[in-house]
Amino acid sequence: MWRHYLVLITVVCLTFACLGQTVQADQKKVLTVGSKIDTEGALLGQMILLMLEDNGLAVKDKTEFGPTPIVRKAIMAGEIDIYPEYTGNGAFFFSDQDAGIWKNRDQAYERVKTLDYKKNKLVWLTPAPADNTWALAVREAFAREHNLTTLGDLARYVNEGGTIKLAACEEFLLMDEPFGALDPISRENLQNQFLDLQNELNKTVVFVTHDIDEAVRLGSKVALLRDGALVQYATPEILLSSPADSFVKRFVGLDRALKRLSRLSAKDFIHPALWVQRHASSDLVEQEFKRMESSDCARYLWVTESDGRLIGWIDGTTMHETGAVLNRDLVGIDPDDFSVFAHSSLKHALSLFVQQGVVCLPVVDREYRIQGEIRLADILQS
Repeated sequence: MWRHYLVLITVVCLTFACLGQTVQADQKKVLTVGSKIDTEGALLGQMILLMLEDNGLAVKDKTEFGPTPIVRKAIMAGEIDIYPEYTGNGAFFFSDQDAGIWKNRDQAYERVKTLDYKKNKLVWLTPAPADNTWALAVREAFAREHNLTTLGDLARYVNEGGTIKLAACEEFLLMDEPFGALDPISRENLQNQFLDLQNELNKTVVFVTHDIDEAVRLGSKVALLRDGALVQYATPEILLSSPADSFVKRFVGLDRALKRLSRLSAKDFIHPALWVQRHASSDLVEQEFKRMESSDCARYLWVTESDGRLIGWIDGTTMHETGAVLNRDLVGIDPDDFSVFAHSSLKHALSLFVQQGVVCLPVVDREYRIQGEIRLADILQS
């Protein structure tokens, strides 16, 4: 993938010359120069900063602003005006395109220039005559000792039991037992935030933990070590379904099926739900129950405030013969004990199903507004 640098700028003009002319018309305009957090990006950002200053323009230094997703969001939000970017990163910004395009520097530039202007009104300036193709580098003495001349040679060396120490950039993270000393509630909240950030930033993270539940919930791959030796390296699904040996089987525990549920979220099992507001008429309540007659959740009609916040439910099996009267038949609930969020794990949902003795649970948002419902039968079949 070609990764030569060029400058990305918000669409106040089409070229650097045009930018200068635009700013000269408004001398009070301050241009905010950003860059990524890496050394290379910071140096290029400083070069842009000095060039603009030398041309009499007012500038604000926001170099080393953050990793790629953060800087990308900043320029799209207008928080920065200009920063150096790789043309090859178009493969991540527009992943639905032909992957082969990004291996050709000229085609990559033309494609990302066209797509980013069309979609985001961002202008890619003329690229610098240099490329930043990445490579793995090893010391010469080490390469000679082990006869390493290609990446395949290095792979052979590692596969045969050789060891290496690999250095990487700041976008490669190490988190060593970050949540180990926290109470269960804080721990789960931070795990949820970690998953949200990982989905947003898509960073490579080495996450060290002694908690197998945490490992299978947060990891895309799990490396299980014993006495410093690698015992099994696999996806959480493979680790749980096919333990490599008796040690792995004991480590992951007999409740492997339940641990697998921590990998699944309620959002993938949401069904539409019916509900009424707390002041609904008896006729409307009965009408809604009739609509649910063939549903697995026909027993439960959720009740909300006028703004959609969940406050309880009506049990269709215990309704009075004369019809439903909300003030009489409403079963009030604490949403924390009787609902799940879309990002909640199925393991958490199963715990609530057992605790409450029900077969359906409402799914709510952060304000406890009802979004749908999940069913015990779906969890048991998953």
